[in-house]
Amino acid sequence: METVNIFKALSDESRLRILSLLRNNELSVNEIAAVLGMGQSRISRHLKILADAGLLAYRKEGLWVFYMMGNEGLWCDICGPVFDRLASGDAFKNDAMNLQNYLAERTERGREYFNSVAPEWKSIRSSMLGDFDLNSEICALMPESGIIADLGCGSGELAVRLLVKADRVIGVDRSPAMLTEARRLLEGKNGMIDLRLGELDHLPVRDGEADSVVISMVLHYLDEQQQAVDEASRILKPGGVLVLAELDSHNNEKMRSVYGHRRLGFSKETVSGWMKGAGLVLKCNKKFKAGEGLNTVIYMAVKVPLTPRPCE
Repeated sequence: METVNIFKALSDESRLRILSLLRNNELSVNEIAAVLGMGQSRISRHLKILADAGLLAYRKEGLWVFYMMGNEGLWCDICGPVFDRLASGDAFKNDAMNLQNYLAERTERGREYFNSVAPEWKSIRSSMLGDFDLNSEICALMPESGIIADLGCGSGELAVRLLVKADRVIGVDRSPAMLTEARRLLEGKNGMIDLRLGELDHLPVRDGEADSVVISMVLHYLDEQQQAVDEASRILKPGGVLVLAELDSHNNEKMRSVYGHRRLGFSKETVSGWMKGAGLVLKCNKKFKAGEGLNTVIYMAVKVPLTPRPCE
């Protein structure tokens, strides 16, 4: 019956097109509808059929549900050849192009959001954190380092505080307006702070360039968190420390609708999985009460040194 249900579910072109979009992406109903140009009710009906047949996995977060292609059972064994064969079809090629355009526009909207709020960024962070002094807690946990990389440095408030722990701080942000604000704050720190424009999933930083790395309240804005943690690990020297501050899982939709969050926080199990996947060993985590009924968790992990191979 599993085989029968799978092939029944696959017997519709629209469902095949939906699966093709979700092969390497996690999307909501609204996002799938926008890419395919179909109504939400039609998409929802197809998603239910696919999920009931075991072809999809999904994750509920607040009021949103995110779908991705399933990777277990018979479907996992046959899906590769199926989509390799379908990829050359006109409808599937157009869908792939529309998806890339949609994702690029979504990234640009995120950049425009940060450019627009750069002058008010301090007050926006204060509304999320309340009276909690996150930067002080991060600085207390950071080891003395030659170079610290602040990924998603924003307006530079943490970067300037990190100078008490480092000879030099590399600040990376995707928003030109945020970096302009950071340069104003950091004026006179020439040579001590190096600000660079770049994305967290493709950092403008060399392999092993940083002794320590911090990612503070950034990952909930991203589409792909594992890739950002992988990049943080890449730029760390073996034995280097990553300090990551993030919101704990929550259901406050205001963070998404008003402040542009892509994700409503993360569980400790999820963050631990990123660390392990990036070759990092999680050493400790601590939860703090923040604003808006939220909790912030600070994680500290160490990059595992490579074990020398024995001579043969």
